[in-house]
Amino acid sequence: MAPIDLALLSVTVLFGFAVQTALGFGGGLITLSLAASWMPIDEVVPFIVPLSIVQSSTVLYRERAHVAWRPLLRMIAPAMLGGLAVGVVLATILAEHDAVLRQCYGGFVILMALHGLVQAPLREDEATPAPRRGVAIAASLTAGIVHGMFATGGPPLAYAAHCLRLRKDAFRTTLLITFLGVNSVMLVLLVANARLGLDDTPPLAGLVAAAAVAVPTGRWLARRLPESTFRRAVYGMLLLIGLSLLR
Repeated sequence: MAPIDLALLSVTVLFGFAVQTALGFGGGLITLSLAASWMPIDEVVPFIVPLSIVQSSTVLYRERAHVAWRPLLRMIAPAMLGGLAVGVVLATILAEHDAVLRQCYGGFVILMALHGLVQAPLREDEATPAPRRGVAIAASLTAGIVHGMFATGGPPLAYAAHCLRLRKDAFRTTLLITFLGVNSVMLVLLVANARLGLDDTPPLAGLVAAAAVAVPTGRWLARRLPESTFRRAVYGMLLLIGLSLLR
């Protein structure tokens, strides 16, 4: 990887995983959306997986008590792992079609950005509606497919957590521990398929440093910005990025 590419990718990692620390998702989506403007998608995805493992592990070390284990083990994890297998196969089939992959990903980013902009977050004093378990399972399956292809299954997974009516702390930590699990599986697959190897160690070390800095940065942002304002700013930026990827 050229030094300029590594420097630019480090900046996108810092920003993307700071957002993921603050909201519980979005690290891979933002990083890949920005990096796809100058790098092939299939070259970026292998780096996102270990970076997400570092970020998720760091946050969960302090906040693991908030994880909603029952819906995670009964619905989210099984559905997402099934989708993950499908997504990995699709990524292999489409690896030589970067233009098609870029446009498909651009369309996905636009849909998720529009959804994020129009949805209303649940207020702390609002009565909790009944969970929509069937929709949550379908969204988790979709998240697995998208994660297998792009390592960015956060938006549909966040929608699944929203359907299960998880509150803020449970929402963030349940998403992060899900990412930790599926990315551990993906890391083994990437190494086994020679998409990530010893030659990638030097650039990966620099990117890990950026992801490590992103964690306290994300916590700082979470304390100072209203969640609704921060979320809408992120999705607005993703909408513009998604449109640019369709060119």
